[in-house]
Amino acid sequence: MNHKEFTQDQFYALALIYCSHADTTMSSQEIAFITNKVGETNYKEMLQHYNSHGDYDCIQTLMALKEQFYTGEEGSAALIGEFTTLFKADSDFCNLEKNVLRLLVRLLK
Repeated sequence: MNHKEFTQDQFYALALIYCSHADTTMSSQEIAFITNKVGETNYKEMLQHYNSHGDYDCIQTLMALKEQFYTGEEGSAALIGEFTTLFKADSDFCNLEKNVLRLLVRLLK
């Protein structure tokens, strides 16, 4: 799938999936959080995309499309808030997740 064809829900699903892999495992709470937000279909499509493209390509996609779906400082703040909520979904906001959050704050300004 060409990232220029992504919908907002697909972009959001990919961002959440990327975050959920920060500590190398996706908890059942994180999966439930993502599917509640974007639906099962978008979750499965974007998980397949993530698995076939890897971290670097996913970061590039997120950077390229962020302003299309989440504009300005308000959009960045909304995304960062959702990332933080996801990281806390399994009651274990570990150092790996905190570092990924710091990276995303810088990249998605």
